[in-house]
Amino acid sequence: MSHFIVIAFYGTFGATLLIIYSTLMCRSETYIDKMQKQTMVVENSTYNLGCRQNFLQVFGDKWCLWPVPVFTSPGTGCTFPMRTLNASSSNA
Repeated sequence: MSHFIVIAFYGTFGATLLIIYSTLMCRSETYIDKMQKQTMVVENSTYNLGCRQNFLQVFGDKWCLWPVPVFTSPGTGCTFPMRTLNASSSNA
C-alpha cells in the first residue's frame, strides 16, 4: 500500500511539471518570464512562433530523435527566429 502512495505522489508531481512546462514551451516562455509577468506588465513575446513551431524549435524536426539526448534543434543556439508584427496591428 505504501508503494502505491509513493508512486501516486511522484506520478502526480511529474504530470504537474509536464503540464506547466508544456504550457510554457507553447508560449515560448521560461519560468522566470512567467514569474515576471506576475509582478510587471510584459508584452507578448517576440519569439513566440505558435505552439507547433515552438515545439519544433525545442525538439527539432526529426521525431525519432526526441527521446535521445542529441542536439536536434535548428539554428546555432545564439540566434533565434522572431515573429513579425504587422504595422497595422501595433498600437503606435
